[in-house]
Amino acid sequence: RRVHGAAPEYASSEPLAESEMRVRAGAVLAVRGLDEIRVETTQVFHLFSGFGHVSRVLLLSAHPGTALVQMASAEHAGFAAKALDGTALFGQRLSVTPSELEEVAPLTSQLYADFFGSPLNIFAPHVDAETLAKKARPPSAEITASHLPASGVTAEVLRSHFSQCGGAVVAVNMRARRRANIVFAEPVHASNALVLLNDTPLVGTDKYLRLAFA
Repeated sequence: RRVHGAAPEYASSEPLAESEMRVRAGAVLAVRGLDEIRVETTQVFHLFSGFGHVSRVLLLSAHPGTALVQMASAEHAGFAAKALDGTALFGQRLSVTPSELEEVAPLTSQLYADFFGSPLNIFAPHVDAETLAKKARPPSAEITASHLPASGVTAEVLRSHFSQCGGAVVAVNMRARRRANIVFAEPVHASNALVLLNDTPLVGTDKYLRLAFA
C-alpha cells in the first residue's frame, strides 16, 4: 500500500540493522474487541503506531475480533498496552494484553501485514521508553491532522471531512505549519477517525493526511 509524507524527526531514516529485525521476547500483544467488519490490519497499525514501532499485525480468523500485534520490543509493547487497553473503537472496548507467543509468524494472507519498514511508523524500533512517554499522546477526543494543503483549507472543510466517520466534530483549531486540531464530541469518534482517515487524501485534494492523538 502506498504511503505518503515524511517520517517524524524521531523516526529512523537509517537502514535497518540485522539486530533490529530479530524477534524480541515479550513484544507480541493480543488485542480483543475489534470490530471484525470495519477493522483490517491497516486500522490496527494506525492505532498502535502512535505508541511504539509496529512490526507485524495478524487478524485471527479462528477468533473474530482478535488480532496479534508484534511491536519492535517488549518495551514498546508494554507502553502500547498500557496506553490502549480499554480504548473504545467503533463502540467496543479493546482489551490489550501480552501474548504468550514470541513472534507473529509471516503469512501469505490478507489477514497478515508486515509494517516493520513502513514510513508511517511514528517511532523507530530503537526508541526508548522515555522518548515514547515524551512524544506519544494518550487516546482522547482530539486528534492532530498534519500535511494539510498549503492553501484553501478552512475549518469548515476539515469539519466536513472528519464528520464522515459518523462522529460529531465540536471544534477545529487551525494551527501553523499546515496542521489543525480536530476535537470530537467523544473519544471513540476520534479513534474511529484516526484509524479510518490516516494516510488518506483530504476530500477534493491530493494531500494525504497524517493523524495522531493530540
